[in-house]
Amino acid sequence: MRRATILVALVLSAVAPALAQAPVEYRLSFPEPEHHWMQVDVRFSELPNQPLELRMSRASPGRYALHEFAKNVYDVEVVDGAGRRLAATRPNPHEWDLAAHGGELRVRYKVFGDLIDGTYLAVDSTHAHLNMPAALMWARGLDRRPVQVTFVAPQGRMWKVATQLFPTKDPLTFTAPNLQYLMDSPAEFGEFSVASFSVPFRPGAAESATFRITLHHDGTDEELARYASDVEKVVREERAIYGELAPFDTGTYTFLADYLPFADGDGMEHRNSAVVTSSGALRNARQRQGLLGTVAHEFFHSWNVERIRPRSLEPFNFEDANFGNTFISYYTYGAAIALGLDLTLRDRTNGKVTLDDFMRAMWLKHGRPGVRVPGYVETPYTLQDVRTRLAEVSGDAAFANEFANRYIEGREVVDYGRLLARAGMVLRRRDPGRAWMGNVQFNYGPGGARVNAAVPSGTPAYQAGLDRDDMITSLDGAPVETAQALANVLARHKPGDSIAVVYTRRRAPVAATITLAEDPSLEVALAETAGRSLSDAERAFRDAWLGTRVKE
Repeated sequence: MRRATILVALVLSAVAPALAQAPVEYRLSFPEPEHHWMQVDVRFSELPNQPLELRMSRASPGRYALHEFAKNVYDVEVVDGAGRRLAATRPNPHEWDLAAHGGELRVRYKVFGDLIDGTYLAVDSTHAHLNMPAALMWARGLDRRPVQVTFVAPQGRMWKVATQLFPTKDPLTFTAPNLQYLMDSPAEFGEFSVASFSVPFRPGAAESATFRITLHHDGTDEELARYASDVEKVVREERAIYGELAPFDTGTYTFLADYLPFADGDGMEHRNSAVVTSSGALRNARQRQGLLGTVAHEFFHSWNVERIRPRSLEPFNFEDANFGNTFISYYTYGAAIALGLDLTLRDRTNGKVTLDDFMRAMWLKHGRPGVRVPGYVETPYTLQDVRTRLAEVSGDAAFANEFANRYIEGREVVDYGRLLARAGMVLRRRDPGRAWMGNVQFNYGPGGARVNAAVPSGTPAYQAGLDRDDMITSLDGAPVETAQALANVLARHKPGDSIAVVYTRRRAPVAATITLAEDPSLEVALAETAGRSLSDAERAFRDAWLGTRVKE
């Protein structure tokens, strides 16, 4: 027994150093922030005696398309541990391969960035806004190694860091347990305002999560305080859907907000944080409502997708897009399916079972159990899991399979008109009886209306042969140099009328005929505004559907 114990101890002592792998170390500095570039220094040590393949990501979590981030990388230098320059082979633009390295590599490069959004890097004299896949080079085979990231402020600036990366005693040095977590951890480095609040993990629980809002904007502290109060309401409302907050890896969730005139409108979810950017301002009531809508969307992802994750996204593939070419937006189509499922469940059970019940079931089975290793989800779901959970919450496996067959995998559309009617809502044509040529985007000016985007297939304009960059010089015999002029022409006609259109394409004049139609777009109107009264049953259904779920 004693000999066996000693043997086990010897084996464990030999294995332990192998398990404690040297971290990948990043140093991010900004010698000339006004010129929009960042200096990256990376150290890979204790490498196995085999070729090393360095990569820049081609895709980013939440962006299921190729972005080829290597396009912004330049001045790449690679040396070994002794400082000797090494030559890398480049089989493609996003790859640097080293045949030999002596166990240690140091990589130094610059990366350009001037786009404030959820996908790219932005650097200027006031801050650096980082999406890690757009900025950091990594090595194949080192996915599970720990990571250390140190930020170095430009000379003379007292910049601070906001990120979901794990903090250390040094306020400018952070860690990540692995590559997946690192790449899912955006950062804001600069001068920003901060507001925070706490919310119990469950209603009435003693333990709470901390929420930080780090805001880079040109507004006031009072505007930030009101905004933080509304963000807290969003957090509490969404917690009520799942019954609890997600277990944030550091106990803190961070909203990285950049609301600046030169920012792009965007939002991007992450495991313990969200990026929200916009050219809108908190002082503008209408814009503020839209900014809060983006916050609500991204925070919902802290459960759904970040932890309740489909198997096709686990782990995330940084070298290729997870989806091929698509012609249907998962934003609009996914939301439409969710709306249909929610209303269908409410309709079948008279409000006793809802989409919230289904999402909670997905959370308890696939989300909550899959949080053991930060950066990974251990229990991703399949489409069969969706069917199984839906059968459980509805109590009807036949219904679950039929809904999935017809509306999720199939191409049928839920009867929204009938379902919305239960909530006292009317589904109707947006512009009945009015002439329409298609949702065509134009730039107006002297000479006419230039088509500035692809013409939607099947529309009257498409059928008439119009396409991007064509310049309409005459419609129904009249010039159309303003949007109002075009609207005036359409107002003189009705669906079914055919009118002449003259346009230039590649300097050549083209004459054609457009047969106008009725806009097929639909809108939802409240019964009270659509000429009929609201019944007590409809009001009760609507209130239960759209009312608050917060009890405390």
